[in-house]
Amino acid sequence: MSKKVDFIVIGAMKSGTTTLAEILNNQKSIEISNPKEPMYFLKNGICSANTDLEYHNFWKNENEKVLMGEASTMYSGYPEYKGVAENIYKYNPDVKIVFLVRNPVDRIESHYAYRLSRGVSTKDSMENEIRNDSRFVERSQYYMQISQYDKLFPKNQIKIVFFEDFLENKIEFISDLLQFLNVDFSKNSDIDVWANKSTDTRRLNKSGKKLTKLGLHELLPSFAKSLLKRIFAVSISEKPKFTNSFRKELFASLEEDVMKFQDRTKRDLTSWRV
Repeated sequence: MSKKVDFIVIGAMKSGTTTLAEILNNQKSIEISNPKEPMYFLKNGICSANTDLEYHNFWKNENEKVLMGEASTMYSGYPEYKGVAENIYKYNPDVKIVFLVRNPVDRIESHYAYRLSRGVSTKDSMENEIRNDSRFVERSQYYMQISQYDKLFPKNQIKIVFFEDFLENKIEFISDLLQFLNVDFSKNSDIDVWANKSTDTRRLNKSGKKLTKLGLHELLPSFAKSLLKRIFAVSISEKPKFTNSFRKELFASLEEDVMKFQDRTKRDLTSWRV
């Protein structure tokens, strides 16, 4: 396949990218990669594809009229993953970049809940773990993340969208995004999917955590991973919630970036303030 990927949703993690990818995949003229997050441009061996040709095998449709897209949230994982924007630019300088964001403190809260559901974090150590792992805050430093792309791509190829806008008016949100992608809105498409709704409601028991920490789950095929998660999962009575004082602490560490992101987007972000 000589055709290049037309657009990439680069994150942010736990901001609704799975939902967005499913909605876009329901459009007749769009195909999202399988898997949704190939992570090809990390170039660190995580992706099973080593060449562009192998990367293109994640799409089935070779119709020139169908847009190819993917949604790897690790593409907004700087500085843990460096050089991603450069790798994407080398592959296709004309690709369109979509950056889906949400309230940055809420994103960290959901990020932690996700780790809890995977058995790699515990509720008891929540605040200390977040303080000691810079990635939680870095993934919410949206200005720092998008700056990696601003250095290379023209502004008219970058679309920053807000999850809050999606919740307020899904039709308008999707219609505006499709206009950016030069795609006609399929009015009969299902935009009420919520593919990530159950992610934060279950966590692994002790046996499941042991498998995860040993990395054994990564050796299993996807269907086996799903089965084991059901076997070892236990319900969480409620999602972990940050105290107001901890939310203020997190926002203080994000405030400078938020102000820069506000200037970049020309959008009032005072609602993010704690």
